[in-house]
Amino acid sequence: MGGGITIVSGASFKNGTNEPVLNSTEGGQVLEFGVYLGNATQITVTYGPVDEPNRFTCSDVFIAVASEGSVTDFLLRCTTAPGYGADLAFLVRACVPATAYCFDLHTAPHLFHYPPPVIYNGTLREFGKEPAATGNLFIGTTEPTLIEIRGYQFRAFSFRGLCLLWQYCTATGLRVRHSARFDCFAHPL
Repeated sequence: MGGGITIVSGASFKNGTNEPVLNSTEGGQVLEFGVYLGNATQITVTYGPVDEPNRFTCSDVFIAVASEGSVTDFLLRCTTAPGYGADLAFLVRACVPATAYCFDLHTAPHLFHYPPPVIYNGTLREFGKEPAATGNLFIGTTEPTLIEIRGYQFRAFSFRGLCLLWQYCTATGLRVRHSARFDCFAHPL
């Protein structure tokens, strides 16, 4: 893989590491990167975290011949799918049908990111109750409890996790003094 990942279209910006950060979790941005494909003619492009490179599939892939003098022979343009996450890399699966030979190309360490969720200040609360007056939420039970935060750029996804002794999270004002298991899901209001 040659060069990095560049932005072709769709409003987006770059963070302090010069890695593209998309402006939306809705998809539709176009990212471009160069590859050397040799004589491969069957190509699929997926992306995701380095340990899960097939999480998302480009909704459209355009292949162009690279300019003369380029270290790669093709430029691949991927139209992003709706998604979420950071530290994402492309995986190109290229095959030469006549020989049944296939090979994988990764863009890592060149990465890109969906934007992080934005959490509205003062929205941390036990589900269905008034927001915590101090911005700190104390839950006096060991029973499962729904908590609620409001914001945007959450995708409709769910995951399981473990909060590990966070002292303070500046983005939400959330204090967690003990480890706690949680299930998280995003849903439209």
